[in-house]
Amino acid sequence: MSNMTINSHMKTLLGAISFFPILSLTPTAATAANLGFENNNFDNWQTSANTSIVDSSFGVTPTEGNYQELLSTAGEDNSPVFELVFQGPPPPIFGIGDSLQGQNQGQGFLFSQSQITDFGNSLSPQSTYTQGSAIKTNITVNAGDTLKFDYNFLTNEHSSLPISNNDLAFFSINEQLFELAMLSSVESSLLPSSTSFSRETGYQQYTYTFTKSGNVTLGFAILDEEDVHGDSGLLVDNIRIEPGVSVPEPLTILGAITAIGFGTCFKKSIFSHNKN
Repeated sequence: MSNMTINSHMKTLLGAISFFPILSLTPTAATAANLGFENNNFDNWQTSANTSIVDSSFGVTPTEGNYQELLSTAGEDNSPVFELVFQGPPPPIFGIGDSLQGQNQGQGFLFSQSQITDFGNSLSPQSTYTQGSAIKTNITVNAGDTLKFDYNFLTNEHSSLPISNNDLAFFSINEQLFELAMLSSVESSLLPSSTSFSRETGYQQYTYTFTKSGNVTLGFAILDEEDVHGDSGLLVDNIRIEPGVSVPEPLTILGAITAIGFGTCFKKSIFSHNKN
């Protein structure tokens, strides 16, 4: 085989490789900003009702950096300090009269009443959530990426009290809601708290893997069931998106196979030439 023939084969191989995208399993990170609240603010987040950024002086050490997010149902009784996280007519309020019927009712709703009602009843039938706090942000993810975050449910509710209700913490991916903690499901494992709340779960980790690429709305909320007296809170920290392995497109796979095939043929041609 002449050098001209070898060069011709080499050009053919390089042409095939350049025509098809090379198979790549290099992970790519999702797009997100201020997920861990280390800006000490809610930049890039929507907020509703009682939300704040706190440090270790609150009584719990952040799991990442210096700051963590706190959602709370705490407020002064008989004062319209809360917006409901509902959109639409509010449910009946227990023990507070008309104090939540004020101007805040029309602002900052992040979840619909039907969402909350359907989700709450799926966990605890005939639940009525009267108030709460929520945050949401938008992120861009790739299929296979994993969402991880730490959360801590805190409460002053107690089943031994004359009036105790099933306060609820959850997070959301777009329109789908996921339970983080409900008083009835975590009460036996609650620990004494050094915060303004009497008990807490301590930080737990949650993991969720995305199956589709695209823009996603991520939310967190804490809800008060029935009354407004037994307050509960939700700490969230160390939210991060860990990249998964990129799934190659069919054309990418075809390109890789084609390039490998050309390479094999080229190797055989060189071997045959050297043998002769």
